[in-house]
Amino acid sequence: MSAKRPKSIQSLLFGQNPELSALVEQAEVHVALRDQVANQLDEPMRSHVVAANLEGGTLTVLCDSAPWATRIRFYAQTLLQNLAADHNLEASSLIVKVRPHFRPEK
Repeated sequence: MSAKRPKSIQSLLFGQNPELSALVEQAEVHVALRDQVANQLDEPMRSHVVAANLEGGTLTVLCDSAPWATRIRFYAQTLLQNLAADHNLEASSLIVKVRPHFRPEK
């Protein structure tokens, strides 16, 4: 009797399961968009961008606190113009939301 070996995480995520593969691909797209948005901003604003999503011509940026959200909103027009020029990102509006980083309990 042969024992089944556990599958690696990589084979599960990138292997035979198309739903998981699609989910991983979507996550990679979101990470790339977040990086594109963050790279358009100067430090220290850059490090406060948590996530980004583009849907229906609206770019939504999540940052980790209200003061940084306000600063990013101030640069909205410049940010949209630079993303269009540098990355062909077609967004007509920007929404900035606050999403504090999750910190697990100790």
